[in-house]
Amino acid sequence: MKVDRNPKLEEIKDQLAAHFMAVLPGVIKKEERPFHPHITIANRDMKPNDFLKAWEYFSQKQFKEGFTTNTISLFKLCPEKWIEIAQQSW
Repeated sequence: MKVDRNPKLEEIKDQLAAHFMAVLPGVIKKEERPFHPHITIANRDMKPNDFLKAWEYFSQKQFKEGFTTNTISLFKLCPEKWIEIAQQSW
């Protein structure tokens, strides 16, 4: 899903990256790729044929929502599942 560019979101991303790199030195590395916020609607468990069906369905949908949060979590993919390794609240 395409997420509209939002300078505040980019600022939060930069602040969180600095925080997690300080809290987890050597675990979290500076990201060199451009920031690209997104929502994932598929995962590695999807079969290629299922992905094509999902793409066909979701490509026709419009999604316009917003949300407020005061906590962001950092997850690490461990064999077979995601594990929360850090959390930041403000």
